[in-house]
Amino acid sequence: MIDKKEITSVLRLILDNIGDPQQLDSHPWTDSLFVGSYAAQKSPRDSQPKGYQLLAALATLFQETMPSAPPRRGKRLDTAWGQFGILAALYFAPFEFSSPRPATLRDAWGRIDYSIYQFVFEQGRREATQSEVEAYQLISAEPDIAPTSTISDWHVKGLEKLAQALITKEQILSAQLDQPSPLLEPDAVVNFPNVPPPNERLTQLKLQIKTFQIWYQKNTRRFWLGFSAVLLIFLGWRAGRIFMLYRAVKQDVSQLQEMISPDDISLEKIAEIGPMLTKTRRDVVALRRNARPFVWVGPLFGWLPVYGGDLAEANDLLNMAAGLVIAGETGYQSAAPLLEQLGTEGQRPSIPEMLELFTVITPQLKTAQEATEDALAAYAKIDASRLSDKTKPLFDKVDPFIPLLGDGMVALNSLPKMLGASQFGPQTYLVLLQNEDELRATGGFITAVGTVTIDQGEILAFKVDDSYALDDFSKIYPAPPWQLFNYMNSSMWLLRDSNWSPDFPTTAFWAEFFYTYASAHPVDGVIAIDQEAIRFLLKGMGPIKLEGYADPVTAENVMDFIRYAKNESDEAKCGDLDPALRSQCKGFLRPLADAIFEKILGGDSLPWMDLTLNMMQALDERHILIQMDDPAITALLANRGWDGALRPHSGDFLMVVDSNVGFNKANVAVESRLEYSVDLTDFENIRSTLNVVHHNTSAANPEIFCEHTPPWDEFWTYEELIAKCYWNYLRVYTLAESELIAATPHEIPSEQMVRQETVPAQVDELTNEGVVIENPAGLRTFGTMTLVPLGDEIQTSFEFTLPEQVLHQTDRDKATYTLHIQKQPGTRAVPIVINVIFPTGYQLDFANISGTVDQSVWQLETTLQTDLDLAIRFTHP
Repeated sequence: MIDKKEITSVLRLILDNIGDPQQLDSHPWTDSLFVGSYAAQKSPRDSQPKGYQLLAALATLFQETMPSAPPRRGKRLDTAWGQFGILAALYFAPFEFSSPRPATLRDAWGRIDYSIYQFVFEQGRREATQSEVEAYQLISAEPDIAPTSTISDWHVKGLEKLAQALITKEQILSAQLDQPSPLLEPDAVVNFPNVPPPNERLTQLKLQIKTFQIWYQKNTRRFWLGFSAVLLIFLGWRAGRIFMLYRAVKQDVSQLQEMISPDDISLEKIAEIGPMLTKTRRDVVALRRNARPFVWVGPLFGWLPVYGGDLAEANDLLNMAAGLVIAGETGYQSAAPLLEQLGTEGQRPSIPEMLELFTVITPQLKTAQEATEDALAAYAKIDASRLSDKTKPLFDKVDPFIPLLGDGMVALNSLPKMLGASQFGPQTYLVLLQNEDELRATGGFITAVGTVTIDQGEILAFKVDDSYALDDFSKIYPAPPWQLFNYMNSSMWLLRDSNWSPDFPTTAFWAEFFYTYASAHPVDGVIAIDQEAIRFLLKGMGPIKLEGYADPVTAENVMDFIRYAKNESDEAKCGDLDPALRSQCKGFLRPLADAIFEKILGGDSLPWMDLTLNMMQALDERHILIQMDDPAITALLANRGWDGALRPHSGDFLMVVDSNVGFNKANVAVESRLEYSVDLTDFENIRSTLNVVHHNTSAANPEIFCEHTPPWDEFWTYEELIAKCYWNYLRVYTLAESELIAATPHEIPSEQMVRQETVPAQVDELTNEGVVIENPAGLRTFGTMTLVPLGDEIQTSFEFTLPEQVLHQTDRDKATYTLHIQKQPGTRAVPIVINVIFPTGYQLDFANISGTVDQSVWQLETTLQTDLDLAIRFTHP
């Protein structure tokens, strides 16, 4: 009976030698009937070595297994083409067309479509139309590489299908020629050169086992003494080998750290890192390979002094190190051609060419990302506090880079799509230009809106409009959030007010809705920036020159430029609500944006590292918020906190949000400060008090009345818009289980409100009713209206009871209080004082931020430049 499974195994061994046919010259399958049939069709002048004939005959047979129709819809499910494509990419395209042979199945995945194209069209030596090419694309539309199990299954099933075709072909030829087939003979299947048939091998093996049994019975003691000696020698040699490799890895890490300096990053420096990465990978992989047989017992020795923790964490440490260096070296090697071109003066590739290179190396980058994910998984299991004084410094050196590497790999793999590479098509992004001088929940009033369309890395279209010019009043708009109606007399919710919610994913949804509602132009992401973000940008890239302006625009003067360039506009245009006129009011924004884009896109001399670091700082400080449709980038942004989402943590939570509803730019002159006190003296009745202070620093003027009127009633200069009273809707976000037990709201008389209605001294508990999500999961929101006259200061206080979850008790003698304060976008460095009153009978054991202790109160005075995470541990003596 023919053993199809064994034929499949031999077939795979043969195909593994497809790059070296001469190794198969003496293989018994070279005498099979299907090879003879192939050779008979060749001219005597075209005689080929037997090994090559075997592979060529298999290639001919393989082409006969190609499906007759293009891949069907739901191409991922077309397993017939998947099986054909993976074998084509892995074996037969390299043999037939001299294509590079993939090193792994995952590498072969990335070449499936091109290999199918070669067999479908290049065999006929004809040019294919674009529609024909698209019809035979199997995986190009897939956003991610298939799971390894799917690719492996295609490979195995493809080999089985080819083996069945081979058996059928051989049987047909045997019947036609009336000749026995050497391939179908039982011994011929496994009879490799110099290897006895199965029955003979089995007999030899039994004889060898019997001989050893007789010898062992006579020499049992000698055997075990010798075995023990050999084992001790082996273990000693292996221990020495592991120690030498550990020292080599330690030295490699130190050298890499010296080479990787943020202050000295250049193409030349990167080129030097490559060989060092290769050496480090070799040493780390060798260390893991030599240590692997022993690390499984490491946790059993965790009790040992000094190095017990190292032994307990050894497996995860090795897996983390191996994943990091594999990712680093794979990423470097895949990017080497791009780096080489970037380093060649006068021949640097254009952005479309760079994207094409990125497309080619996508499979390698995917491999690097998988290695990074393995490293991150191992990193998450490591308890660094258990490491010895010799190992912990090594861990601490790489600790800050591990999350960055993971995020960087995600960003690199998503970069082609974000930049509109050809396989993804153009990408359009909506840019909200927010003015923090008129503070709103996600950074500031949306003063202008831009759209950027990127195609193959180049800007295909760019447009900036005044936000007032983008409304289509021929359509019906929804009612606004009730605060905008009550306090600004807004009857419709429009694009310029779409950022009422401090949860940026919510704001991005409504901004995109209003934009597409009026223009019917879909977008692939929403980016919000404030004026401070532009300052960070210029700080990183250097000054720019604008036509018509004598002085260059720099990080130092850009704020004044943006604030006061409007004063140079035609008063009639800026004071009119006609979109046609309003669109010309902020005409200075387009030249400014054009100059920035021109310098970035044409800037070989740009300090890219400085620019990148400044942009990351702007993201960390929430002067830039991003929402992307791409799931991988969405996860990255959420992980870094760059998506601007309201996201409670495991302990206490606080966010204070100001929203200017006064039709002015008073936030330039308004200073705010916070004080948050938490009383932990009674675990069953935890309380907190929040004091919010607003100070209007504009000089008091008895002749100026707090008149709440829109600026279009008359033209105001920017200076006049700053020197105004401050109408503010204040919101406080806390945990959903918190209860408000007291507050000090303020009454505002009717003559100081645009609707001529008195605002009572009340605190509103905000819900998700209507169109705005005020309470994301796990949060509760309270709001109140405030007015700060010129030169005046007001304080608004809130007192809460907090849930038990803010305090975590590991045992009776230890408790930890944690607090996450989320910074409002558009603010710079709001001063805050945090007071934590010790639990009764406890004393301070640890705080992740250095504060001061006065009797039973721990205090921190700081500023909210970024989000703040506080953890304080108390112990009972």
